[in-house]
Amino acid sequence: MENTTKIITRLFQYAEYKRINFNQISIKIGVSNSYFSKMEKNNGSLGEEIIRKILLYYEEINPEWLLTGEGKMLKEAYIKPIESENEANEPSPIYNRVDYKEKYYELLEENRELRLKIERIEKK
Repeated sequence: MENTTKIITRLFQYAEYKRINFNQISIKIGVSNSYFSKMEKNNGSLGEEIIRKILLYYEEINPEWLLTGEGKMLKEAYIKPIESENEANEPSPIYNRVDYKEKYYELLEENRELRLKIERIEKK
């Protein structure tokens, strides 16, 4: 069965999952505040450059999922295991996104700042 949802709809699902809004996304990738609202309202398609920026700044998004709707929303590497002890006191992996969420946002912001510095250096 073919997935008929649009990229903008999947991006909305991601934003809802991350508890962010389109305005925050537009600021990060450098488009007008109303870009995503207009696309969503008019059932429009996102351009290649916009999709590239989304995947660049939101590295955890699985590109296949964003483009086609197939697979999981997040790349496997971003579903981080944490250790928990079982009855034998042996560590076992448990997947919990809440425990690393704060660190993720810190690293994401640091990554964004470094990308901006690189862009400034390249312009000189």
